[in-house]
Amino acid sequence: MNAFHIRDARGEAAALHALYQACVKALPRCKQELVAHAMPHQLLTTPGLVCFQDTSPVAALLWRTTDAGVVTAEFYGESRGAAKEAVEVLVQAFLAATQSAKARYFELWTPQDSKVLQVIRGEGFQPLDRQLLSISKPITSPALWNQFRFLSLRNFRASDCNTIARLIQEAYAGTADGLFYEEYQRPETCGAYVTRIINSPLCDLRNSWLAWSPSANKLAGIALSYIWPRASALYLEQLVVHPLFRGKGLGRALLSSVCGSLAEGSIEKVIVTVSKDNHPGLALLRSAGAEQIHSEVAFVHKQVPRGPEAQNNAGRPGETKSNPPILQPA
Repeated sequence: MNAFHIRDARGEAAALHALYQACVKALPRCKQELVAHAMPHQLLTTPGLVCFQDTSPVAALLWRTTDAGVVTAEFYGESRGAAKEAVEVLVQAFLAATQSAKARYFELWTPQDSKVLQVIRGEGFQPLDRQLLSISKPITSPALWNQFRFLSLRNFRASDCNTIARLIQEAYAGTADGLFYEEYQRPETCGAYVTRIINSPLCDLRNSWLAWSPSANKLAGIALSYIWPRASALYLEQLVVHPLFRGKGLGRALLSSVCGSLAEGSIEKVIVTVSKDNHPGLALLRSAGAEQIHSEVAFVHKQVPRGPEAQNNAGRPGETKSNPPILQPA
């Protein structure tokens, strides 16, 4: 009979390196080309756990926690010889270690036959089906300069992060993704999310765009991009249009601005993740020539609200949802 042992990941560098290599090799080729072949150094200092099956490391889970109490998995690795019981022990230890979390997210590139996907479903994690898409050619868009002013994020004041956060929160309100992702639900969590994106060394300010409506004196839309050095690509983190300005071609105009780097030859592709139920977003991307690379599933495990908070969050009979934003989060 196997014996399972949980250890702090920060003292198990060799085990993490081995599990990272196993994880990369198990990915489909289209994703192997996008990830680093060696484990990023910062992951070695991230909170996490490693499960040993007898004396062999068979599974590891690393995570980060925001000030708002949202836990996001940063890495998961599983060996082919891992018993399902070992993965169950690891996930249960993770839940115990993060028991004060408001929400826990697992949205990693994990092979579809990984045992962890069965285990987290059994622990009450709720799924969100998504598609990973790639655009490799520039796209055209009708000129909208008479309605909006477009500016690169590098020309936008960092002190105005709250303006961007307000746009994202209002765009996602009442949508499936807005309900799924805790960060979009309150001004403080959305503000922290935007600040983290913009302050990231991988945020591409030149290829992130804002659309301002002079007539409404309001931010109408935004495209936020990451540099993805390994793939010579941009990752489109957000493409959002405020509900007041949808149906005017603004989403395509912002996407066209991001894809302008394809014409310059500075990148080879623009990569984006979109929820399968986001039909307007998928239609826009398909019209731009996007091709599906792979399917994905994101998972969330949330604390059940109690008392007044549960009453405030309860839906009302007959309540309708607003239209979804142009694209969903990555």
